[in-house]
Formats: sequence, structure tokens, C-alpha cells
Amino acid sequence: MENNKNIETEVTEEQKSSVTKTLAIFGFMAVIILMVWLAVKIVAVAPSAFTSLASIADSVYNTNNPEKLEVGTKNSVINSGEVFTINWSTLKTPGTYTFSYTCTEGVMLELQDNSGQNIALSCGNTFTTGDTTSLDVIAQSEKNRFTDIHYTMTFTPNDVRKPIVSKDNIFTVVNSSIPTRNDNEVATSTEETGGDMSETDKETIDSIEDINTGFNPTTPEPTYIEEVIYSVPTSDPNGKVDLQITYKAVGIQNGSVFIPKSNIKTDEKGAIQFEVKNIGTKTSENWFFEANLPSGIVYKSDNQVALKPNERALFTLGFEGITKTGTESFGVKVNTKNDTNQNNNSFIWAVEIVK
Repeated sequence: MENNKNIETEVTEEQKSSVTKTLAIFGFMAVIILMVWLAVKIVAVAPSAFTSLASIADSVYNTNNPEKLEVGTKNSVINSGEVFTINWSTLKTPGTYTFSYTCTEGVMLELQDNSGQNIALSCGNTFTTGDTTSLDVIAQSEKNRFTDIHYTMTFTPNDVRKPIVSKDNIFTVVNSSIPTRNDNEVATSTEETGGDMSETDKETIDSIEDINTGFNPTTPEPTYIEEVIYSVPTSDPNGKVDLQITYKAVGIQNGSVFIPKSNIKTDEKGAIQFEVKNIGTKTSENWFFEANLPSGIVYKSDNQVALKPNERALFTLGFEGITKTGTESFGVKVNTKNDTNQNNNSFIWAVEIVK
């Protein structure tokens, strides 16, 4: 009997061990199957997760580094009544472009559509441009010979999370039918005005290299054909004088018309435009300007009438006798007494001369 009990015990233990091993195998296989299933799910989910992260990163980057909008016209000086084009760049982000301009007395802008019809553009209001990247515009000026117009192009993205981008610019409208200031008001000599210039005031434009090189005494003397005086505020007797000269454009002169160009032919009458403005608070004394023009042509003006604060004069200086080709520099310097800031009294520019 005892032997039989031992045999039964051994069989029972062997069966238990076999069952345990079988369950362990099934458990191990179940774990492997679960791990494979989880791996498949992770692979399926990962691309969208990475895409979301990339989208978030791109959104943050674009928010911190918005795209730039460029807007402008071919020429900065526009004739009243003539059609000109305002162009702007397009941004990668989908959105809406709008145009607006600041109200200025005596000036109105009109949009010319594809059929040639003119549509009034109200100042201070926005105009949606649609899919185009340019506008054909007509500026009508009735009060002043020269008027500055400030305008703005604005881009509003469809995605409200992205920033609105805007760009301001300016052009000048010219109405040549409005007369300039009477030339008789301009003093023609220092004896007449009693404004003797000091030696410092009369020094030449030493910042322009080789100013006298190639000067030909037989070259026709340059002449300026336009002098325009702007608004006249009150002068502060205790204030300061600060004449500022600004380069405007270079081109050719056809009669009394200035035509901006990127190059000048040797047989053409060249011309440059520049502006002199008193940005100080006190009326200046009489002043003059000296010009170093292409081919070594040198010109010194007569005394000009004093400029009151915020008063400015626009000059078109025509010249002939161009003999050299290639890149030629030119520049102008203004001189007057008691100018508190000499750093803005001159400019240097360059133009391409061709045959």
C-alpha cells in the first residue's frame, strides 16, 4: 500500500509540473502578442504625433519671425493726373491684402480698373485688393505743387493665430500747373542780402573724391529749373537752424520735365533732384549749395532765400557735357551760417553713364 501511495504522489506532482509549464508557455506567448500589438499601435500613432509637434514648432517660429511685406512704386515722384502702379510682394500664408492712404488736403486717389474706368478711393478707408499684386492709381492734386502722400498696405492672414503684417510708404504728387515761388524773392548776391559767407561756409565738398578732376571750362553751366517752398510756420528767435539735404532721384531733363532713369547717355541732358529742408526751429540765413556732377562738372549756386522751420525747397539740377562712361559719382552740399548740425548737409550718390 505504501508503495502505491508513493507512485500516486509522484504522478500527481509530475502532472502539476506539466500544467505549470504549459501555462507559462501560453503566458509568455500572450505577452509577446501583446507587445507586438502595442508596437503596431505606436507605429500607427507616431507620425501624427510628430506632425503635430512639427506643426506647433512651425507655428511658434512663424509667430516670432513674421514674413515681411514689401510695397512701393517705380518712381517716388508722381505727376498729378497720370497713371502709376503700386506693387507689393505676396506672403506664403493665405490671407487678405488691403490698401489705404492718409487724408491730405487737396489730393484724391482713383483706382483704374482693367476696363480703364476710374474708381474713387476714399482716404482713411481700406480697399481690399483681391488676388492682384498691383494697383493702377491716379493721384489728383489741386492745391500744392508738391504734396507727400503716405499710404499703407496691410496683410491679414486667414489664420487668426498668425500676426497681421503692414508696410508704410510714401510718394510725392507734382502739379506742374501750380507756379513756384517768385524768383524775384530769391537774393542774387551776398551784397544784396548782406549775408557774407565765412571761409568755412565757402569750402568745397571735400568729402567727394577728386571734385575738380576732368573739369572743362567750356562745358555748359548746369542750371536748376525748380524751386518749391512749402508751409511756413513761426520761427523761434531762440531756436536753432538745421538745414538737411536729401537725395530724391537721378535721370534726364527734357525741356522742363524731369524723367527719372537708372542710367544717362552721354548725349542726354542729365539731371538730379534733391530737397533742402530746415528741420530746426529757427529761420536760417541765406544759403547756397555746391554740386559735384558726373564727368567732373562742378557747380556753385547763387544765394538762396532763407528757409523757415519746416520749410523746404525741391531742386532739379540739369547738366550737360558728360564725357565719361561707367559708374560716376555725384553729390551736393549746402552751406549756411549757424547751422547746428553739419552731418546732414551733404549726400553722395552714383549713376551709370552709357553711350
